[in-house]
Amino acid sequence: MNAFPSPPRPVARRVALGLAAAALAAPAVRAQPAAQLLAGSDGWLFRAHEPQLGLSHAGLNAVSALIGQAVTMLDRAGVKVFLSVSPLRSRIYRDRLPPRVRLSAETEGRLAAGLRALRGTGAPVVDVSAAFLKRRAGPGAPLLFYRRDNHWSPDGAELAAATMAAQIVQRAGLPPATRPGTRLGPPTRIQHYGDLLLLVPEAERRALGYEEVNRRSPVPAQAGGLLADDTPADVVAVGSSYLHPDFGYAACLSEALGRPVDLTWAVHPTGPYRTLLRCVTGESFRRKRPAVLVWHLLEDDLDVEPTRNDLWRGNTMTGAAFVTDLRRALGV
Repeated sequence: MNAFPSPPRPVARRVALGLAAAALAAPAVRAQPAAQLLAGSDGWLFRAHEPQLGLSHAGLNAVSALIGQAVTMLDRAGVKVFLSVSPLRSRIYRDRLPPRVRLSAETEGRLAAGLRALRGTGAPVVDVSAAFLKRRAGPGAPLLFYRRDNHWSPDGAELAAATMAAQIVQRAGLPPATRPGTRLGPPTRIQHYGDLLLLVPEAERRALGYEEVNRRSPVPAQAGGLLADDTPADVVAVGSSYLHPDFGYAACLSEALGRPVDLTWAVHPTGPYRTLLRCVTGESFRRKRPAVLVWHLLEDDLDVEPTRNDLWRGNTMTGAAFVTDLRRALGV
């Protein structure tokens, strides 16, 4: 499993993730530091390019076609795919953007276009943004994304997992679980040092400091909470650093489903294509194919083809190579 580097000064183990995650863990920012960030209200930081992200329709068509081929092959191999898309932070917290900064018209319509294209693959597509906006509108809403980090908070991960679990229960037709799922304890306060602080001058970084959020941690195995054996689960979650165990998505999904959930995750430049291939060629998948695979995607990447070396670095590949490697791994 990929590890996040430590913050620049000693902190307790209860700190969720380190400062130096930004360069590898989240969608890349390709400007100079002074131009990389927007300083919003209430201590919020946003990637400067995000409100003007736009949409490549050619890229979206190519990506959805590749995902559709993957969904079809996995279905033939007996694995039902559920797709989940995390929206842009600036979409959910647009009221925290700086004054006069708005999402461009193309960026505004980006997620809806992406969801339409993904639904064309035939796989169930879970609209996490709808659940997030509904929760934000309710009383006492928790923080669903960190103020100074590219990622969702543990509360956001838990809501996304619960939304996905409801769809799996409704549509997957899984048999009764033979083993229990993860059991999570009550919420505790943790400190988190956001990855976007890497791009802030040191003096301002110290002033902004840590954020405090709630997180529910798995109950230790000796208390009956976590699984003690390594038998592959019949549900697996695959995705980027949004699925880092410290955010708790897979554990929350396991608790909501009442059954084990395996996890394959990698930092962002690995890309969704390489990460899926790592899952299907991994030991657990070879030992026992899951009945359900949750493929978690980012809105940022819905029009980004696997050939993009500026984002995927050493993990670039052609679409044809991705399809060939996946077909070979699945034997379909």
